[in-house]
Amino acid sequence: MIYDSLDTLPIKTFYKIQNTGNVELLNVGKENQELDLEQLFDKLSLEFESLAHSQEDKVFFIKREISHLESVKRVCSLGIEILKFEYNEKIKNKICELLHLNIRTNLTSHYYKDLERCEKKISFINKKISQLEKLLPTEKESKSNDTIDDILASICSILGVSFDFNTIPCTTYLAYKKQVDTKLKVQKEQLTKLK
Repeated sequence: MIYDSLDTLPIKTFYKIQNTGNVELLNVGKENQELDLEQLFDKLSLEFESLAHSQEDKVFFIKREISHLESVKRVCSLGIEILKFEYNEKIKNKICELLHLNIRTNLTSHYYKDLERCEKKISFINKKISQLEKLLPTEKESKSNDTIDDILASICSILGVSFDFNTIPCTTYLAYKKQVDTKLKVQKEQLTKLK
């Protein structure tokens, strides 16, 4: 079985893939797949992001994007340093893929100019990372480092429901989270009225 929908993908598996990058977790039965699991997970992530409206989820996705950009920056920086001294087709192709640039090899002068363009693109990635970091809450603004199990336990406690933490689908998790947010908002309003 391949988790190809948020209706079937367990939330803990979703977060584990987000943290580790192991998209093979989508393929439970290790079936012979013709699907590109990375593309599938990107689609599921975008769908999850569009359904998630809370601050914690936004922070999670910003951190994920920062992590991805830092990985691209590191891989490309190291690759460019290698290519300056020794040509390697695999490294060149990976840099071209990650930076969406072409490195020409027909003339030495073009080759080194293209490597300089790649370095400039990396500096743009640094700027993008800085912009994203500004969107993150400061240490004082962030509440705690609750795990997904802590959040699921809170949902059960607040709503008085019970479910298996390891199998709850993403859409069900988001629906429960929305109910918790609504319930807490109503309780805060009632408390302010009583004062």
